[in-house]
Amino acid sequence: MQNDFAYIDVPISKNDPQQNEEPMLMEVDTDFVAEDEDIERKKEEKEEEEETKSLERSIWRTSKSHGSCIVCSVTDSKSMRVLSDEQRTMIFLNRGIWIPKDDVEKLIDDFRTALQYAGSLDFDDPGALDNENYKTITGLDRDAFNDLLGQLITMRSSRLRSVRVALAVFLAKLRLGLSNRVLACLFRLTSKRSVSRICHQVRVAIMQDFVPYHVGFQHVSRETILTQHQTTVATELVTNGPDQDGYIVSSLEPFFTDSKNNDAAILKHCMLNNEQQVLSWLRDNDVLVLDRGFRDTVNTLNRLGLKVAMPDFLHNQQQLPADEANRTRLVTKNRWVIESVNRKIKTWKFMAQTIQNSTLRFISDYLDIICALINKYQCTAVKDITNGSAIAIRMRQMLTTENRLQERLTQHNSATSLHWSKYNASEFQFPPLTEDNIRDLTFGSYQIRMAKSYIIEHIRQSQKHEEMEFIVERSDEHDHLVRARFQSRHSNNKNHIATVQFKHNTQQPIDAWYCTCFAGAREVGMCSHITALVWHLGVNRAVIPAYNHPLSASQLLDAIDDSMHFTEDDSNSDADNVSSLNESDTDNDEDDLT
Repeated sequence: MQNDFAYIDVPISKNDPQQNEEPMLMEVDTDFVAEDEDIERKKEEKEEEEETKSLERSIWRTSKSHGSCIVCSVTDSKSMRVLSDEQRTMIFLNRGIWIPKDDVEKLIDDFRTALQYAGSLDFDDPGALDNENYKTITGLDRDAFNDLLGQLITMRSSRLRSVRVALAVFLAKLRLGLSNRVLACLFRLTSKRSVSRICHQVRVAIMQDFVPYHVGFQHVSRETILTQHQTTVATELVTNGPDQDGYIVSSLEPFFTDSKNNDAAILKHCMLNNEQQVLSWLRDNDVLVLDRGFRDTVNTLNRLGLKVAMPDFLHNQQQLPADEANRTRLVTKNRWVIESVNRKIKTWKFMAQTIQNSTLRFISDYLDIICALINKYQCTAVKDITNGSAIAIRMRQMLTTENRLQERLTQHNSATSLHWSKYNASEFQFPPLTEDNIRDLTFGSYQIRMAKSYIIEHIRQSQKHEEMEFIVERSDEHDHLVRARFQSRHSNNKNHIATVQFKHNTQQPIDAWYCTCFAGAREVGMCSHITALVWHLGVNRAVIPAYNHPLSASQLLDAIDDSMHFTEDDSNSDADNVSSLNESDTDNDEDDLT
């Protein structure tokens, strides 16, 4: 506070007698005056040193010179770039290395700005969020986000937000499915109306600058699809021509979800009305891989010169014959790509939740934008389109193969029935296998994922001890036959029996298989029930880890009630209980009733 009034002028009264007096002459000894001044000056310096406290801190510092790189000391002027002010600040904040610049005040202002936005979603600063945060919030990594930002040439920054922040808000809306009010809070915007305006502006810009180049029949030619997105497996199994690897060619209009707009009706509408000029893009004898829901449109597609690959139907049978089950496996081997694309679309939570009526007008644009983002920045469902030739050849060779184990079991049932003994799977001797061995038998990985969940669901507590076990049955007449029972996922009253024939000490120990399920007679791959049995015995070696015990979640079960079961003819019905109340009961307080 000693310098607070250093520049304040204090007026002096005219009546001050000292101002009116004549100057008086005095003789002063200069030696004593100089000594007094030195003492006074040293005293003031000492007081300043006591009042001024300093703190020394060692900081890594780079050179001010632009002649060499601050990291590797390379002097190649062509490859060197001068760091921006934001980059200098972030390097000091994150790494503690000070890259000096003459303007210290600018550095202090940058520190204040960084502290002001600390803890918020600051997309204006490219280094504020790491790559994982970008992917979590926007669905795109940082490089993909910057690439998309560079393509929005028709959008401009405003006083309230930059184009970068606006794009982040819009992508967060699609990726996380958050409300406008929550987004306004996260991005420090004034209100939910600001978020609504931002989403509208970004949607229009993306539809104009980005979507037409990455989705729709007009953005790519038929020849490009055939040369760059064809898979060997589809070529060998379904048709003599190529098929797709999960690349989204186009997305068509949204339709109502009533009974008049099922899969077949929608596809028929698109074909007969030539939506987006789709017929000019297709050729005669092109094969459409469809599921059973499109069965009512097969005749229409055939009249248009198109072929259909579709799984077979039961037609009042309990099980598909071996040849039809094999042919169905060829179709499902290729159609899983469609389900993969549907799953990718639903990872954008906006498309996996109830959509407000105010947004329905733009739902087609949102779907096009998501499909375009998947095409541009996410890998296709089939990463290596040239891989799989050997698998496809094996599947075609087994197409007409009959199920030998099914025939053998049928003969035993008609003549003499086999007798089976139950064992704990951990006590059963089965040849060791690897997941690669099973993948060669199933021609895919979906059955392996299902197998693990099947085993967990069918683990039971032993009746002899408290340990958990998985029960298998071995044939008394043929010790190389083993089977297990699995409850159907679709019906509680139906069980499927999976039977495996195996051999010890051979390169291919699994000799044959059969299951009583819908597709269990096929030789081209295994069903999930057979895969579960083979995986648990051969790969898992019948080991049941503690975390797989259903009873290991007993602490969670304590928080959940299970309703008691009462039969319909229970004599103690609710009506009887009501009529049994007498007048004295109705006079009791609520606290007395139990």
